[in-house]
Amino acid sequence: MTQNEMESMQSQLNTLNTSHWYNHELFTSNWWIILLFNFVLFGLLILLADRRRTSTIAVAFLIALAIVGTFDETGTYMGRWIYPYEFLPFSARLNAVNFLAIPSIIALVYQWFTRWSSFLLATVIYSILNSYIGEPIFVHLGIYKLTNWTYTGSFLVMLLIPIVVKYLTDVISQNRASNKNDLDLNINWLRRKEKIH
Repeated sequence: MTQNEMESMQSQLNTLNTSHWYNHELFTSNWWIILLFNFVLFGLLILLADRRRTSTIAVAFLIALAIVGTFDETGTYMGRWIYPYEFLPFSARLNAVNFLAIPSIIALVYQWFTRWSSFLLATVIYSILNSYIGEPIFVHLGIYKLTNWTYTGSFLVMLLIPIVVKYLTDVISQNRASNKNDLDLNINWLRRKEKIH
């Protein structure tokens, strides 16, 4: 198969997918569930975010969004799961039933549980609820379909992702604090130098 043939087939598939979404998914009850579920949880993140730590919580959210999106795209590409209902057909990142919800929850867990011991306990509880209660509900509703995946696989991944998010966010926050201290020291040193002259 040539590159041109593959591009033509991809274009046809995109057209069929968009047509199916427009005629059979958009504004259905499952589409509204996806919309409300994600934007309610994202709205809760905005409302509950600690205003003194906004940038750190935003970093945690963005790292979680990137990791969750990449993992989800990979799993979909490899045929591990399918989303019969999509929020938008032209963005693989917005196909998942929980594209904003999971990063929002991870960012809130990061905010509320700062010590590693409490964070790990909260992560285990969240992973159990997500994998063994949340996912089966979405499977039952027909919004999410497992093809070559298990709820236990989701549990392990949902356990790992927040740990990576916390580690990376902590490293970035510590580097920012260190750079701020360096900047403060440099400014103070310059001021002292000016007073001497």
